[in-house]
Amino acid sequence: MIVTEITELAKAKSRVAFDNGMSVSLYRSELRRYRLRVGEPIADAVYEEILYKELPKRAKLRCMNLLKQRDYTESELCRKLENGGYPDEVIQTALAYVKSYGYVDDESYVRKYMDTYRDKKSMLRIETDLLKKGINRDTVRNVCERMDFSDEEDAELVQIQALLIKKGYREDDCTPEQRRKLYAFLFRRGYPASKIAQCMKGILYEDA
Repeated sequence: MIVTEITELAKAKSRVAFDNGMSVSLYRSELRRYRLRVGEPIADAVYEEILYKELPKRAKLRCMNLLKQRDYTESELCRKLENGGYPDEVIQTALAYVKSYGYVDDESYVRKYMDTYRDKKSMLRIETDLLKKGINRDTVRNVCERMDFSDEEDAELVQIQALLIKKGYREDDCTPEQRRKLYAFLFRRGYPASKIAQCMKGILYEDA
């Protein structure tokens, strides 16, 4: 196997490409340790040590450090590692490691997210946010089925009403421009137009 290219990415880090199409990111100290130079061959044992020992160890540590800061979805961690220049094989090894210890669990992430935001966002907005985080739609809906959302229709009306009260909305003391801004604000949060209109017309707002 031949080193075909070494491209500096940062002061102490470079991307190394091999003639088999694989490329990895290595530190300058590693380039020296493995004696990697453009146009020169690399022993199979050295290549395997880099791909199956050095990089997986570093990728696992990277995942653990990220997870110390906050929860991540599997997709979010994957993107972090991709941006760090790790090849797919190494990424899958690192993800399997953190998943095996329960540090990454998309279903658990969905449950926590729903518990946190179900009183602040519509279910449509919650689902959209979770999909943007790379969580599979089936995972989101499977969790929804197991959680109690039987009163979700009424809950959305209550949420809209609470937001309108917080914004100081009064049906008889609101300009058309203020009404449009409030409507747009609620719509961006994923609430259905019919429910927004229902609350803004005063239904469920009689005791405010």
